[in-house]
Amino acid sequence: MRFTAICLFVFTLLQSTKVMAQQHLRDYQWKQRILLLFAPNPYAAAIKSQAELVQMHKTEFEERDVLIFMVSPHAVSSLDHTTTGLNAAEVYDYSRTVDTFSGVVLIGKDGGVKLKGDYEVAPQRIIDLIDSMPMRRAEIRQNP
Repeated sequence: MRFTAICLFVFTLLQSTKVMAQQHLRDYQWKQRILLLFAPNPYAAAIKSQAELVQMHKTEFEERDVLIFMVSPHAVSSLDHTTTGLNAAEVYDYSRTVDTFSGVVLIGKDGGVKLKGDYEVAPQRIIDLIDSMPMRRAEIRQNP
């Protein structure tokens, strides 16, 4: 009986730790912009090509507080393919077509979708869009 109670306690503790470690997109709201690169397969040519384009403009994206994630049906990873704590099912809500959408989704600091487009999207188009946003203009005025 005591062993069963200890096992139940340990199991509950592990599950609660897993839930606490999981991140949500709302955790970034008002702090970061999010660029999601969607593909049914994280090694598909289209997502790799888009990731390479984005990587060439890494400094510009960092200046604009943009976090970039690659999203496949069961995983969310950074550009270097390290796993994140983001919930893949929640992130997939932004594509609305779980297994078929291959493209880019830009989420603003307010949590709204600012751009959704099929591959390839020119990084300069994304940067120009961000720079046209009122919040970004305010950021530039505050920190020229």
